[in-house]
Amino acid sequence: AAVDPRNDIATYNLASALSDAGRVDDAVAWYQRTLALVPEHAQARMNLGVLTVTKFEAEGARLSGEGSFAQAVDAYTRVLDLDPARHHARAARGIARARMGAWREAAADLSAARGAGVTDVEVANSLAAALAQLGRERDAVQVLDEALQADPPALTVALNLARLLLDASDPSVRDAQRAEALAVRICDSTGNQDPRALETLAVAYASTGKRALARQAASRGVSAAKGRGDAAEIGKAHV
Repeated sequence: AAVDPRNDIATYNLASALSDAGRVDDAVAWYQRTLALVPEHAQARMNLGVLTVTKFEAEGARLSGEGSFAQAVDAYTRVLDLDPARHHARAARGIARARMGAWREAAADLSAARGAGVTDVEVANSLAAALAQLGRERDAVQVLDEALQADPPALTVALNLARLLLDASDPSVRDAQRAEALAVRICDSTGNQDPRALETLAVAYASTGKRALARQAASRGVSAAKGRGDAAEIGKAHV
């Protein structure tokens, strides 16, 4: 490529080698140079598209991890503009939108990703949160129910379902007895060391009239929070 900059075979093979070596930006530049020489080079165009999508997807994940959700949404949108069938990117954009409180847009993305077969637990949790915020509490319960049936050990799903069954504004959705059963299972699974699970159990016991058990669970929740040094959790479980 240095000797003959117009040698598209050299530029293409160099791009491929750079891609294999993990040097994505350099590979993108050489694929672009190849296409400048041979615009109809189908393999170079396809490889460039794959690398570009992967680059934007990685950028979206990094931005989400840093809490820059609006910028992450932009990165994932660029991914989906290039490859609308990138369902995990749509799910990730939905989760980022949920973190921003853009509930309607989050629900649309997450519903589409879930319909396309994305089964990540966080998709179900975020979709249920979005639906609940939009007043669709019964639909949120159904999402969490289906996720829990597919993955019974998913404790975050069980905990979110229990909270929804306790806190729903729609009386027909609330089910304190089922929430209690879920909370008992979660607390047993976590060795009574999860403050939020114990808080949920305390609320469930109180809702079913078991005041003494509710006070015990609340006390254990405060102790567990202190043991973790999690000041934000201390005192939440009041009955």
